Amino acid sequence: MHSFTHAEAFASDAFWAWATARREIDAAITALESAGAALVALVDDSDWQSDGVRALHELLGRVQDGTGSEIGGLQVRAWELEAVVQG
Repeated sequence: MHSFTHAEAFASDAFWAWATARREIDAAITALESAGAALVALVDDSDWQSDGVRALHELLGRVQDGTGSEIGGLQVRAWELEAVVQG
């Protein structure tokens, strides 16, 4: 005789883990999108001609690009999580 109680509990635990991971990925994407939006204004505001501000401008541009890359990576993780649930 087989017991389905264990299988149901495992499925529930797996779903809970998936839901938690998905929520954290979504929160990270939201935070990075907010940071990226703030960086757009900083990049624009720091576009001056002094050496120090130019260096800051370039650094902010690199950070903004890195933020976009991180968002892309997190979106891939979200798609992978969706595939686990659907597949």
